Amino acid sequence: MSRLLTQHPKVDFGTNGKKEQAYLHLIPEGELTEQGYLDLFPDDGILRGDWSPHYMPSMIVPHIAARVAKEDAPIFVLLRDPVERLASGMRFAKSLKRIPTDFHEPWLLRAHQFGQYASSLEGWTAAFPRDRFFIYVYEEAKEDVEKACAFFWRALGLEPHPLVDAERLVKRPTEGKIKWQWPEGTREALIKHYLPQVRWLRDEWGVDVSRWRNFEGMLD
Repeated sequence: MSRLLTQHPKVDFGTNGKKEQAYLHLIPEGELTEQGYLDLFPDDGILRGDWSPHYMPSMIVPHIAARVAKEDAPIFVLLRDPVERLASGMRFAKSLKRIPTDFHEPWLLRAHQFGQYASSLEGWTAAFPRDRFFIYVYEEAKEDVEKACAFFWRALGLEPHPLVDAERLVKRPTEGKIKWQWPEGTREALIKHYLPQVRWLRDEWGVDVSRWRNFEGMLD
């Protein structure tokens, strides 16, 4: 999605061209500085952003982000069915040969953490008011990428802009290419585990989770 949003002439990544800076969580460790981060986002008339997904479950990043973000900067959140997100993450890890087998506990635990969407969002509200969050569902974005981009661009105060090669850019790089099998019972357990989180998103955050087929018929 970020590659599509940056097709707008007024939107871009940091000046180093990285989509995911993966920077803020390293500041407390003394490896990097807040000023170093701010230098990547100069006041040059371009609306620059950082799309680092592992910021979301962090307990320290929201408070650092509150110091470095502009006062009115929106926070964009793109949410995928958490069960499918975990499977996608495992396929990606397998494509990079980071996991020796389809079942690799450290990676499963890491991927599982990223699907705790509701809890993570609540953690971010300790540093930002709810009206700063603009949430969209990945499955809906795939259905109509122009509509999804227009949603985020409007949050930036921008008019829509024509997209190029949108279908290819929205497709995941491992989709249909890497085979990964669910370890026995894992998928079923995850659905049960994530169910309260999905209800929380729907009821407290107003997220339309109807496209998340893993939870179909379980949310009534």
